[in-house]
Amino acid sequence: MRALVWCFAGALVACRAELAEPVLRTVPDGGPRAAVEHHDDHEEGHHDEEEQDLLEVSQDVLRDLRLTTARAESRPGGGTATALGEVRIMDDAQAVVGVPVDGRVVKLRVRVGDRVQKGQHVADLLSPTLGRARADVLHAQGSLKSAQAMFEREDDLATKGLGTQRDAMHARSARDAAQLNVEAARLHLRAMGLSSEMAPEDDLAVLHAVSPMSGVVMERPVVMGELVHSDDVIARVADLSSVWVVAHVFERDAVRLAKGAQVSITLAALPGEKISGVVEHVGHSVDPAVRTAPVRVVVRNDKGRLKPGMSANVELSVGTEDGRLATTVPAAAIQRVDDAWCVFLPRGNGKFERREVARGRDLGGEVEILNGVKPGEEIVVNGSFIIRAQSMRGHMDGEHHHH
Repeated sequence: MRALVWCFAGALVACRAELAEPVLRTVPDGGPRAAVEHHDDHEEGHHDEEEQDLLEVSQDVLRDLRLTTARAESRPGGGTATALGEVRIMDDAQAVVGVPVDGRVVKLRVRVGDRVQKGQHVADLLSPTLGRARADVLHAQGSLKSAQAMFEREDDLATKGLGTQRDAMHARSARDAAQLNVEAARLHLRAMGLSSEMAPEDDLAVLHAVSPMSGVVMERPVVMGELVHSDDVIARVADLSSVWVVAHVFERDAVRLAKGAQVSITLAALPGEKISGVVEHVGHSVDPAVRTAPVRVVVRNDKGRLKPGMSANVELSVGTEDGRLATTVPAAAIQRVDDAWCVFLPRGNGKFERREVARGRDLGGEVEILNGVKPGEEIVVNGSFIIRAQSMRGHMDGEHHHH
């Protein structure tokens, strides 16, 4: 019975040895590979909780790695953030050319790309509605002219005693009613957004579509002879002297941006050039799909080289609201292992601690660490990727061994 117990204990020890923690070593064939051993985390007093993430790399592998290390630093929380963006027309710098009543296009005066001034004619249309309204004004004006002449005649006769005051009063009332009819006809035109004023060569029904602002014609979707309704677009005009660059900034950086922050912009279409801008607005909502907020940057475009739709790389100055210091490590030091960000801390004799960290902002060549590493702690920089690969290979070998 005692022999059976000892055999069972021996088997249990062997099993526990197979559940060892990952240790990296060199196998007899001379090539570096990860062999996995697991140490039972319940083993009596031999390993503390920190050692559960220790990885051991053989001296042969270490010689090939040429590791470099650096210490985590504490620096002011302000820095820079990068984001992708695109050039857009400013909302208040674009307008639609339309007409208030239906009409048929009889002349087009501009093309896409033309520069126009405020009030310039973009297209001419024939509108029966306008023709009738203008005819009503002309008829009312003719009636007023006759009524005025009748009043002057009756008033003159009454003054000379050749007519009665009653006839003069009737003529005055008729003149006043005609005046009201003229005003009503004009008000009807103004209510439709039209004017009774017209060039001598124009027909009563000619309607001029004019640009409400100075700028460049971006679109002109109509063609000759087309019937245009009051809700149709005849042309779109934009002032491109200043444009927006809308950057899609990660939420962790957007909360540290302030209106007026300086921005540096580069565009693939203008290699080697940096364009300055200023943050005008930081979006109040975050896109849940990509976790970014829109940030509008105002950029001068006097030469017109920035075209709407161009892609841009944006570098923004960000800071912290409370002025706190940020813990940073070189960007090459942080690695993705499974579903977590990790760094590796050297522990001597070829051993490295794998420690999970919370990643913050990208600050140029450095990364902000929100927690997991303290300033002054030494971490692996060059070679961390190889250690990551070795640890993951060891983990896979261990899983294969258990299966």
